[in-house]
Amino acid sequence: MAAIEAVKLARELRRHGAEICCYAARSAIEYGVSRAALEWASGDGVVLELSRRAEHLADFDLVVAYPATFNTINKLARGIADNAVTTLCATTPFDKLLAAPVVNLKLCENPLLQESLSKLRELGATVVDPRIEEGAAKAAKAGEVVGYAVRAG
Repeated sequence: MAAIEAVKLARELRRHGAEICCYAARSAIEYGVSRAALEWASGDGVVLELSRRAEHLADFDLVVAYPATFNTINKLARGIADNAVTTLCATTPFDKLLAAPVVNLKLCENPLLQESLSKLRELGATVVDPRIEEGAAKAAKAGEVVGYAVRAG
């Protein structure tokens, strides 16, 4: 599952000296990656819900939405902030946002998704295209996203 790749990405970013704070949608925890694995990889807790501490207003050098689902990409392009991840992204300047979509191959060709990806790029976000292999649109490898993050950050 693509959500498991987030653990690899967090670990790889830490190896490059990044301080990591993970935000995750509940569905990522329910269907793919354990909270404990993200905590281990990032060296910090995982934000699943926003609280009165206003975690979404943190000033990060870079926010990486990885893997970004069809739903997440479309929400980011339209300013919908209905969970910890999308709210963090909505409060982040687009030039500090990196999104790496992962979708079903049929959804990858969906014109609404393509429009959202174009809009994110136009607004200044970095978009790392998925890998098309084995008949699927898979998340970009962690090393590739790290390369983009180093250049963007």
